[in-house]
Amino acid sequence: MTNSRDPEDRWANAAILYEPEAYAVTSPSLKGRQVAGHGFLRGFARHARVAEYVAAVSHHDAAARFVAEMRKSGQGRPALTMAPHDAQSLAAMGCLYRPDPVIGPHA
Repeated sequence: MTNSRDPEDRWANAAILYEPEAYAVTSPSLKGRQVAGHGFLRGFARHARVAEYVAAVSHHDAAARFVAEMRKSGQGRPALTMAPHDAQSLAAMGCLYRPDPVIGPHA
């Protein structure tokens, strides 16, 4: 897919709602959604053509863990965080990825 308006051929970005538990595969009670979330995050970090990674996080620990996960990707892009209820920042992103099927109340 090529975006002819972007000279660096980047795709549109999305903020990722990041709660560490949703992406962790080290839990003794591992669930399929965690494995799926972990795979999504790794794939996004490796293959998304974005200028920076962005997460909506509810606490400082989640922000630190998101930044650390993105650093492990080895892509060298900055990782930014925002509050999940920061409507202005979310609107500027244009898209919020939620790692769960309960999207109706947020639509």
